[in-house]
Amino acid sequence: MEDQNITLLLEIKSSVAVINEKVTRLDKIISGNGKPGLCDDFHMLETKIDNHLLEADKTSAGKEKMSGRQWSIWLLIISNVIALCFQLARTGFIK
Repeated sequence: MEDQNITLLLEIKSSVAVINEKVTRLDKIISGNGKPGLCDDFHMLETKIDNHLLEADKTSAGKEKMSGRQWSIWLLIISNVIALCFQLARTGFIK
């Protein structure tokens, strides 16, 4: 009976040692152990994504402004052509 208890205790100790080793390795991987770890990599990736999204927003806002400018230029050209046609029609140049 006592041999079984000792054997059981040895098995538990070896299991705890294996678990402790794996937890220590995971902790080193996550925290980095002097190098950039997973948390640092995650924060760096998050920053890069945020910067990329800001650039994409700036680019799309610039395109929207450009299309607004183009629309206003076309509107000005068309209104001037219509005004010129009316003026020419009033003077009798166009019948």
